[in-house]
Amino acid sequence: TKITSAVFVAALMVVPFTLLLPTDGWAAREQMIITTRKKEENLLDVPISVSAISDIEIEQKGINDIKSVAKYSPGIEFDEGYGGQDNRIVIRGMSPTRGRSNAAFMVDGIDFTGEALTTAGAAFSINQRLLDVERIEVVKGPQSALYGRSAFAGAIQYITKNPNLENWEGDVLADLSSEEQYTVTGAVGGPIGDGFGLRLNAMAYDEAGFYDSVLTGGEVGGGDGTGLALTGLWEATDTLRIKARLAYSEDNYQPRAQARVASNTIVDLEPASLTGTPAFPIVAFGISGNYPDCNPFPSSPATTLASCANTPKILTTGTVSNIDGLGVAQAANPATGGEYPGTEVDMLTFTMNIDWETRAGTWSSDTGLSNQDGKQLFDGTWDSMLAGDYTSLDGSWSFTRPPCGPTGTENCSPIGQQIDFQNDTDLFSQEFRFASNFDGPVNFTAGVLYWDEKAEQREASMTVSPSFFRLTPGAPGPPPANLSAPTAASVFVDGNGNGLNNIPRVKSRETEHWSIYGLIDWDINDAWKLTLEGRYVDEEITNIAGECLPGPTAELTGLAGVDANTCSSSFRGGSSMAQASGGTLPDGTYTNAVTGPLEAKSTDSFFTPKGTVEWRPSDTRMWYASIAQAEKPGGISSIAGGTFFEPENSRFDSEQLLAYELGGKTSWADGAVVVNGALFFQDYTDKQVGVTQFDPRIGSDVSSIENAGEAEIFGIELDASWEINEHWFVSAAYTWIDAEYTKFESLTGSSGEVARTQVAGNGGCLELIDVDPGPGFSNVCRVSRKGNKVEDIPENAFIGYAKWNTQIGGGDMNLFVDTNVIFNDDRFIEENNIKKLDSYWLVDLRIGVVSNNWEVVLFADNVLDDDTPKSGVDVGSQVETFKQAQWPPGPTDGLIVSLPDPRIIGIRARYRFGSQ
Repeated sequence: TKITSAVFVAALMVVPFTLLLPTDGWAAREQMIITTRKKEENLLDVPISVSAISDIEIEQKGINDIKSVAKYSPGIEFDEGYGGQDNRIVIRGMSPTRGRSNAAFMVDGIDFTGEALTTAGAAFSINQRLLDVERIEVVKGPQSALYGRSAFAGAIQYITKNPNLENWEGDVLADLSSEEQYTVTGAVGGPIGDGFGLRLNAMAYDEAGFYDSVLTGGEVGGGDGTGLALTGLWEATDTLRIKARLAYSEDNYQPRAQARVASNTIVDLEPASLTGTPAFPIVAFGISGNYPDCNPFPSSPATTLASCANTPKILTTGTVSNIDGLGVAQAANPATGGEYPGTEVDMLTFTMNIDWETRAGTWSSDTGLSNQDGKQLFDGTWDSMLAGDYTSLDGSWSFTRPPCGPTGTENCSPIGQQIDFQNDTDLFSQEFRFASNFDGPVNFTAGVLYWDEKAEQREASMTVSPSFFRLTPGAPGPPPANLSAPTAASVFVDGNGNGLNNIPRVKSRETEHWSIYGLIDWDINDAWKLTLEGRYVDEEITNIAGECLPGPTAELTGLAGVDANTCSSSFRGGSSMAQASGGTLPDGTYTNAVTGPLEAKSTDSFFTPKGTVEWRPSDTRMWYASIAQAEKPGGISSIAGGTFFEPENSRFDSEQLLAYELGGKTSWADGAVVVNGALFFQDYTDKQVGVTQFDPRIGSDVSSIENAGEAEIFGIELDASWEINEHWFVSAAYTWIDAEYTKFESLTGSSGEVARTQVAGNGGCLELIDVDPGPGFSNVCRVSRKGNKVEDIPENAFIGYAKWNTQIGGGDMNLFVDTNVIFNDDRFIEENNIKKLDSYWLVDLRIGVVSNNWEVVLFADNVLDDDTPKSGVDVGSQVETFKQAQWPPGPTDGLIVSLPDPRIIGIRARYRFGSQ
């Protein structure tokens, strides 16, 4: 079986370490102290799968954000999605397709995990640059009891540096690379009075993008920013310690270097999946005709399968192995003709940790506040259309797009989407905790947490999406030789270069969380220990967004005489739809629906327990078994852009997880060799997944959230390290994960969704259901993805590390050479299993000289210049829909991938002064 094979591979990895062990080991490297369980413990004494990255590793490897943390952590994936706020962390196969992040992001014990509005992802907070970090702790598996509201699958925690209370010290670090990138950091700190010290850290970086736009020649994928942090530490008495930290950063990111993969698969839907009419009349661009066998526009967005029988669905399928033929072809900013500005984020955070030790135990208070201001302006199609000849994938439709500018490189697409978000997020967290320190066999920890986040988004996004159809052969008005629809840019910007008078839409979400938690440790005897822990959660989420106001909308748009239901004939945002797509607005016309705020609430309360048994047969062996229950709250979806707020159709329930784990931590040869491992099984139910429905108001497929998935996840984790002698150190970490949907059925009115399940081999429309037996069409399809692999997860992941060092220069300097070898297996990036990113190998190399107060490191990242995309997201293209003349006129199936970093060669230099 797969599990047997994985165990065998893991055993093979351990054998070399155990067979080569010397009788008398050399002195082991100092073990790291971590605070994973809210108290200081040796890394090897914690019955949890946890790893730590030291400040030396952070500096020498150039780890500067969550993406690079994931790079050096097998079993953890980081994906870039739809815009700067869509960042996703996958731990142990727990993919956050929709809903909040499955992994907690913490700084000094405080949860700063956010959730994006309008898109998926964990917002900006998890992607902040590292600033004066002492170590990074990576915890795998559910840790709800101690890590709180977001640690459904695990957690990543930054522990920041403390001031030196004895002597003044400081350092300066510069990182320069061959790709016109630099980072400079500096820190200084020391005692100010008895028991009080300060530490000031500053950082500036400028990273040129590795890629240029094929349309504008502008740079994409880069960024720059600055940061400042001031930390104070006051040891008021021998038992009272207060640490406070204030940090501010400004980051500017160019549009991401993401490229759209071309459509390559034609799918003819099974006739039984459709209920058609003899003909659907089309009038577009002065041409009249009939488009046969089309469903009429439905009366409800969730209750009709919309398509035409003779128009194939166009999909993107297969494995993306490299970037050959891929280019960044995002549309230019119509206001400037250059690249969109991308993303700007200003972030202010404050943390305070108070610890008061008494005879009975330690009382603690952890306080956190943050404010994030984010602005995003980027192309929402990741696609464009130059002047030229176009032929549909099936070869039955072609047209010519005439030039729209003097250079021939202008974007002549009549389809366009400009994403314009302005976000403001305020977060407050307060935790009180007591950890006993009794002399007896029983100790406990108890605490209470209040956490509140207020997020508001002002959206001024605009969409123009006329559609053109394959008219009936021989019908009046054959297709023109030159398709002369207006460009999207000409709709977005008037003749004077001014933007259209768009009415911003405002939505907000407040998450208010209360929880109490406790942990009891019972040392049964010298070898056995039982730990019971749990957290009770009470959470309320309040969403406010726009509902359509029919009266004011009719007055503004003049649509009342056209359609009594003005909200069905206008659009939530800035939209322009041709008559051909079923709208009532002429080509190039722009309008807004008038909306008013609608409030809706979602509440959740639950208890998440965990139990752990430890067995320590000796001081160098520890084995443990645990069982944990975790839950991720439900809510009201804010993802479906382009539609009005309909909370009752947007609610989803919580996810549940039951996790079993067997693990061990061992050291050999007097601590020179360390071998750790874990075997886990996770029963994942009510997974929050994205589904696609047809919305008649905008004539397009839209995204929503349903609890459709159940999955079983098996996994093995193994890591081993060996300090061979004073010159050599090697380590390896391996993860095997098998994650499969055991149940995944949903009802959909999207013909595209049916096509994806059909080409995946899951049968397409398994049953056509008439959900409303009254007059009119109300058919939906039942589709299944049972047996598919859970998305975003490589089955095998491996990281190897080797370091050689020796003293030079009379013993006051060390020369070292080290390398990382990284392997990630291929992985599906969506739940239908029709799109996959290929496996890849990465090799990094460093050579450096280190002395007591300075070091210089030459580095080469991605030595082999691997060009396999490491991240991708399933996002359709309305431009592709137009090229294929596909129905319905919303985004067709699609895939965008983040173009990988090429080989980077550079130098890192650091100088320390004062007491170190």
